[in-house]
Amino acid sequence: TRNVARTSTSADGLATGGLRVVDTEPVEDSAESPGLGPRRALFGWALAVVGLPALTGALQAAPGGRSGTALEAMLYLSLAVAVALVGGRWPALMAAVAGALLLNYYFIPPLRTLNVSSGNDLLTLAVFSVTAVSVAAVVDSAARRREQARAAEREAQMLAMLNRSVLGGEYDVPRLLALARDTFGARTA
Repeated sequence: TRNVARTSTSADGLATGGLRVVDTEPVEDSAESPGLGPRRALFGWALAVVGLPALTGALQAAPGGRSGTALEAMLYLSLAVAVALVGGRWPALMAAVAGALLLNYYFIPPLRTLNVSSGNDLLTLAVFSVTAVSVAAVVDSAARRREQARAAEREAQMLAMLNRSVLGGEYDVPRLLALARDTFGARTA
């Protein structure tokens, strides 16, 4: 949390006065910090849970001969990327793992097993998995950085407003402290 403290300015101009924000606890970027938000994560989970079986069914029902695993792998990868963009890291990781398993089970010979008989098919599964997991990590990281930037922008705007108020001669200290406390999410000011 952050606290706002009032100090005074001495005659020699040393910074002993004004309002200042003091960190009382370090701010950490934990794994639980907000990235895309719970609502978007829920949409990501829904897209993965509905999209994977729907894609599998559509690919199996598609007319025509087997086109190899390239088309199927690209479609599953596209779905995993869409899940990453919508829901972030965890739904995308699930979509990547489930997509690799479905791709292997339904489209890589021998069919209806999790065995892989070809080195090319094994490479396809490996590249698919690494790419899907990498995209999920990048999207999640970008969302977290965006949220951090928004928080920093809100803090900068608040500090600028506080400075304008003090420089403009407004010394309603209780109002300024309440505003700073609310902006920085502190318990006390």
